[in-house]
Amino acid sequence: MRIFYEVAKNKSFSRAADKLCITQPAVSIQIKRLEQCLGVRLIEKAGRELRLTEIGTLLYAYVREVFRLVEEAEEAIEKARCLKWGSLKLGATEALAQHFMSTVIATFQERYPEITVYLNEGNSEEMVEGVLEHRLEIAITGRIDYPKNLKFLPLGKNELLLVVSSRCELPFLYNDEISLTEILDKPIIFREKGSCSRKIMEEAFHKFGVEPLVIIEASNIDFIKDMVKRGKAISFLPRIAVEKDVIEGSLRLLRLKEGRLFIDIDLIYLDEKKLSPAAIAFKELLKEEKEKGSLF
Repeated sequence: MRIFYEVAKNKSFSRAADKLCITQPAVSIQIKRLEQCLGVRLIEKAGRELRLTEIGTLLYAYVREVFRLVEEAEEAIEKARCLKWGSLKLGATEALAQHFMSTVIATFQERYPEITVYLNEGNSEEMVEGVLEHRLEIAITGRIDYPKNLKFLPLGKNELLLVVSSRCELPFLYNDEISLTEILDKPIIFREKGSCSRKIMEEAFHKFGVEPLVIIEASNIDFIKDMVKRGKAISFLPRIAVEKDVIEGSLRLLRLKEGRLFIDIDLIYLDEKKLSPAAIAFKELLKEEKEKGSLF
C-alpha cells in the first residue's frame, strides 16, 4: 500500500521509486501484484502520464487517510517521547500528598508543562494495590512489605513522633522524650489499617510488650490533628504532617525514650523498562532532588 500511495501521490513510477529508495521495476512489479490481488486495474497510462482509475481513485482516498493517520500517530508518539504531550498517573500517601507533592509536582510541570498529572492519595497498602493493578504508574509511599514484583527507589526518611496538644500535661522528660509506659492510660488515635504509620506503631508497642488505649482509628490526618489539639487524644504522626502546627504552637512533638521511629519513604513501580517517558522523567526529578538533599 505504501508503494501504491507514493505512485498515486506523485503520479510517477520513477518519483515513487526515488521516494522509497527502490528501483522503478520493483515499483511496477508491486503495483501489478496489488492489482492482481484486488482483481481490478488501479493505474493506467495516458500518454506519458499515469492516471488513477475510478477504483484507484477510491482506494487512494482511503490509503491517503490511513497514512495521514499514521503520520499523525508518529507525531503524537514523538511528542510523548519528548514530553510534549502525555499524562502521568501518580499516587501518594495522604501526608505526602498534602505536605510534599505540591512542591515536586510544581517543579515537574515547570519542566514539562504539557504533561497532565493525575494525583491519587491513599494509605500505603492502597498505593501498592494501585500500582499492581495498573491504576497508578508510580506512587510515593511509606515502606511496608512489598510483593517481590514491585520495584522501589528509596527517597528518604521522615520521623514518626508522638503528637500532643500544646496544653497537654503529660510528664515530659528532660529532652522532650517520654516512655511508652507513661502513655498507657492515655487515649490514642491510630491511623487506619494499611497505613505505614500504623504498622510501625503496632510493631513498637508489640516489641516492648505494651498495649495502647486506642479509642479511634482514622484515615484523615486533619481529623486526627484536630482531636489532638482539642486535648481529646494523643497520636503518632510523621513530622512532615505536623511541622506547621508545631510552629503555630497548637501541637507539641515528643520522641519515645525507647528509641526514635522513622518512616522509610519510597517511589514504587512495577518495571522500569515499561515506565512511560513522563514517569521516567518524574523518577529522575526525584533522584535529582534526593541528591540535593531537598526532599524530606
